[in-house]
Amino acid sequence: RPSQTGIDTSDSASGLPPLVMDPSNPQTLYFGTTRVYQTVNGAQSWTPISPALSGNGLESIAVAPSDANTVYAGNELGVFVSRHALSGTGATWTSGGTGLPSVAITQIAIHPQDPLTAYVSLSGYGTAHVFTTADGGTTWVSASNGLPDIPISDIVIDPDQTTTLYVGTDIGVFRSLDSGASWAPLGVGLPRVVVSAIRLHEPTRT
Repeated sequence: RPSQTGIDTSDSASGLPPLVMDPSNPQTLYFGTTRVYQTVNGAQSWTPISPALSGNGLESIAVAPSDANTVYAGNELGVFVSRHALSGTGATWTSGGTGLPSVAITQIAIHPQDPLTAYVSLSGYGTAHVFTTADGGTTWVSASNGLPDIPISDIVIDPDQTTTLYVGTDIGVFRSLDSGASWAPLGVGLPRVVVSAIRLHEPTRT
């Protein structure tokens, strides 16, 4: 059934607008146009909880698994963070982008236990493609050593071994065992194809 009551359909949006569920509450979801929209009733109604953060639409939204109040949103202008997103229209956002290049952010992954630690993956060429923050998005440093200069579409943090990261690139999957300090291709047998999404099935370690 249609579930967009409250979303201004005249807002600009990216080609694939982000839609994410709060991992601690399936009734709370976030949707991104130029603004961040929130529903707390399972998409029966939506409310904008941010001003326009960009002119072209957000590319990624993530909710901290350990703190439902912490939400990150990203686009080519950088990353925006709210530490009290559950305040709804009272939520405020800080712009954090120091150290990030001006290219599209494709995905945000937040540490399972620390809402101030997060990673972003980037598209484009001629830049590093994974960056990390330890201060809630205020400053970012590259975590790309060993990755080729190709777009990355997705990044996943292993919830059981949080120094282990996986990324989906335009030529397959890479893994880091040291929080992004070094990377290597994961396994053998996967063709050099675009990997647009990765999921880690925790119960079976798949």
